Amino acid sequence: MNTGTLSEEQVKEILEAVALKAQSSNQEAVPAPEPSTSTIAQSPVATFVKFPKIPRFEKVSVLITEKLDGTNAQVVVPEDPEAPLLVGSRNRWITPGKSTDNFGFAGWVHDNAAAIRTLGPGTHYGEWWGVGIGRGYGLTERRWSLFNTHRPLPVGLPANIGIVPVLYHRQADLFNGSWGNIPEVVRALRQNGSRAVPGYMKPEGVVLTINNQLYKVVFDKYGPSPEEAVS
Repeated sequence: MNTGTLSEEQVKEILEAVALKAQSSNQEAVPAPEPSTSTIAQSPVATFVKFPKIPRFEKVSVLITEKLDGTNAQVVVPEDPEAPLLVGSRNRWITPGKSTDNFGFAGWVHDNAAAIRTLGPGTHYGEWWGVGIGRGYGLTERRWSLFNTHRPLPVGLPANIGIVPVLYHRQADLFNGSWGNIPEVVRALRQNGSRAVPGYMKPEGVVLTINNQLYKVVFDKYGPSPEEAVS
C-alpha cells in the first residue's frame, strides 16, 4: 500500500473523480417526473369569470303607465347642434317620404325639428298614436307620448308632445304585503277609460315597470297591431 505523499496533480485527479461520482449518484437519485393524470389544469389559460354578486332583495320600484295603442317612435338628438336628427320606428331608421316613413312620424319630426332639439341630446323613445293608428282614440290628430316619466318636458314644445300617463309609482315591499292598490289601479283604468284621452272607454292596457324591467298587460285586442306603414 502506497502511503507516500500525493502530488498536487494526483489530489486534483482524485477530487475530480469524487465530484463526478457524486454528480452521477445525485442524478440517479432524482426520479423522472411522471406524466400528469390530473383532470384539473394547473395553469388555466382561459379568462376567469367571477360569479356575480347577488343583490339583497328589499324593496322594488313599481311604475304603472297607460299603454297606448300606436307605433313605437324614437328620435336621437345628437350632441352637435349642427348634426341632423335621427328618427326611427321600432325596427329601422325612417325618413320623410311615402316609402320611407312610418305613419308620417319622420315628416312630423322634420317639421318640428327645432322644438324637438330642446329635449336635449340622447335617444327619446315614445309612442306615435292617434288618428289612423291602432284604435285611434277618437282623435283628429296624432300625438307623440314619451316613455321617460322621470324627465320633465321643456317649455315651448308642440302641443301634441307629452308623456305617457302615470297611474301608479311607489316603492313596494314584497315580504310585508305593501304592494299597495296595484290591482285597483289597473281595474280603475279599465272601468273608467283612458287617462290619455278622457272619455275614451277602450284603453289598450298598462305597462308595469318593476326595477327597470318592463311588462305589458293588454285588456282587449283591437284588431291587428299597427304595422310598419308608409303614410
